[in-house]
Amino acid sequence: KFDLIIWNLPYIPHTEIDSVLGPMEDAALVDSDNQGLANRLLDCVARNNLMAKNGRILILSRENSINLNGKFAVRKWDELEFGDGEKIVIYCAWKPYEKSSSTYVESTGSTNDDLLSSNEEIGTHISTSWQHRGRGRRDRVWKSIDGCYAGSWIVEKSKSINPGLLQLAGGLAVLKSIGHNSLKIKWPNDILIDNRKICGILVEGRTSGEIISVVLGIGINMKSTTEIEDFDIASLDEIVDMNHDELDKLLHCNIASLLEKGDKLPPVNFNDIRNEVMYHMKKLGKPIYRRETYDSFELNDFGELILGNYIVDDGEDVEWV
Repeated sequence: KFDLIIWNLPYIPHTEIDSVLGPMEDAALVDSDNQGLANRLLDCVARNNLMAKNGRILILSRENSINLNGKFAVRKWDELEFGDGEKIVIYCAWKPYEKSSSTYVESTGSTNDDLLSSNEEIGTHISTSWQHRGRGRRDRVWKSIDGCYAGSWIVEKSKSINPGLLQLAGGLAVLKSIGHNSLKIKWPNDILIDNRKICGILVEGRTSGEIISVVLGIGINMKSTTEIEDFDIASLDEIVDMNHDELDKLLHCNIASLLEKGDKLPPVNFNDIRNEVMYHMKKLGKPIYRRETYDSFELNDFGELILGNYIVDDGEDVEWV
């Protein structure tokens, strides 16, 4: 088993040979593997259990060239852009939240409550297919339906926290895990398909002394249902075929990729998280606030919505068209 694996992989697709390479560069730079050599490397390491505890993989590749396989978290560590616009990136891969437990239970009251009442470490995770005391923002009831997904993670323990950006990171993790272009973020905590809610994200904290423990909860409708009569909801089975275990592993990897901290990990980049969330928010349309429609918007360092001279901290004050 290896503490450190470093791989300078060929990263240019063979379809681009004529446009970017000369004849002497082909063998060293062309990735002729349909799966992608970086992805094949990660699968090989996972399948053969080649990484030691607290091990790391460093891969040189193109941006956005690595697909999470539900086994490793991945984060950009450095990048270099050449004069012709070509960019190469160093990615770091690791086992997500390796020191913490990940548990599935058949049913529970609330996965957030389970973790808030515990004294577990950052990264501790619990998921279930049935909550009988689930909730959303403002203590609204989250009704469990057959085959739903509910999962929670302890994502922070510190004297000061940024719940807004943690919540946005949770939404981004959902988009990355499902990977379907029909999904849209409705700021600050909903994921939609065709203006129907498929997912909600809830960040909650509990203080002990000077330390605040923060739990990130994610609820996703997995299967179509007629059980909910109050409003029209969306479900995961409309767009992809994915079971609870597959979704849970991808969410675990993506949350770690975005939020896990460590001395031997690239630093968490909330600015990149905020920019990527804004990119997805723009797919929903334009915000209306106090009867005025805004052509553009920003997110500040606390994940609050900036509309002109206004700072908005409650998504229920905003409509989108």
